[in-house]
Amino acid sequence: MYAQVAVGGKTHLLLDYSVPPELAGRLKPGHLVRVPLRRGERLGVVVALSPVASVPRTRPLLALEDPRPVLTAHQMALARWMADYYLASLADCLWLMVPPPRVGPRRVHSVTLTATPAQIAAARPRLGRPSKQADILDWLADSPDPLPTVAQVRVAVGCSMAPLRALARRGWVALEREDGLHTL
Repeated sequence: MYAQVAVGGKTHLLLDYSVPPELAGRLKPGHLVRVPLRRGERLGVVVALSPVASVPRTRPLLALEDPRPVLTAHQMALARWMADYYLASLADCLWLMVPPPRVGPRRVHSVTLTATPAQIAAARPRLGRPSKQADILDWLADSPDPLPTVAQVRVAVGCSMAPLRALARRGWVALEREDGLHTL
């Protein structure tokens, strides 16, 4: 499998890279990836996947920077339209839409429910009602998103970080940073 990648930096190019086996099946158009370029590394956005490369030799992608695509299908279609209409490179148009890097320390990004339904049912009497911890567990159990962000959970339940951290200390949820490291 090969990925066509819009490489960022001073030279906005579309280049082909081979997809390593550990990323096969997970990689989609819109994902932010780290790729080798000359003697260094650059960030790139996956534009398309193909079973064949357009060049005889390719280098492998180095890493998937974010488990979620940074660009939606609508944004990618808009970038293609912009490139056609304004006679610009697709890479330039795609990079206009990539969110800027975050400044400062990495913050908790996603919440994963680790408690089983039986554990939640057994814990409910101890948590009491009304309880933000119980509300969080209920919301996560019913959420179709397996990796909601902390912000989504806090808005949906109307809580601070305190009940999320308390649930993490109990081992009922996992709070993960963008780099995938566990944190409390």
